[in-house]
Amino acid sequence: MHNRHLLLCLALFLFGFNQINGQETTVRFKITNQKNEALSFATVVIFSVPDTNHKQTKITDSLGTTSFIILQSHPYLVKVSSSSYKTEERKITITTDNPEINIKLQPLVST
Repeated sequence: MHNRHLLLCLALFLFGFNQINGQETTVRFKITNQKNEALSFATVVIFSVPDTNHKQTKITDSLGTTSFIILQSHPYLVKVSSSSYKTEERKITITTDNPEINIKLQPLVST
C-alpha cells in the first residue's frame, strides 16, 4: 500500500513538472525590410533544437506577420527568407506568454 502511494505521488510530481516545462505559447513574428515595410509572402521556418528534423513552416500575411504555437523555455532556430532578401537566422528561447518577434531582412546586394 505504501509503495502504491509513493508511485502515485511520483507520477503526479512528474506530470506537474512536465506541465510547467512544457507550457505552450503563441509567438508572433513580424517580418519587415530595412524601411520597416511589411514583407508579405516571406517564409518563416522554426526548427526545434537540438532535433532540427522537427520543423514548422508558414508564410507571412499581407501585414508581414505569422504565428506559431511553441513550447516555452525550449530552444528554437528560426530561418526567415523572402525573394530579393538575405536569409536571416536567429536562435530563440521564449520565456513569456504570446511574445512578438520583429525580424528585419536586408536586401540582396546586386553586382
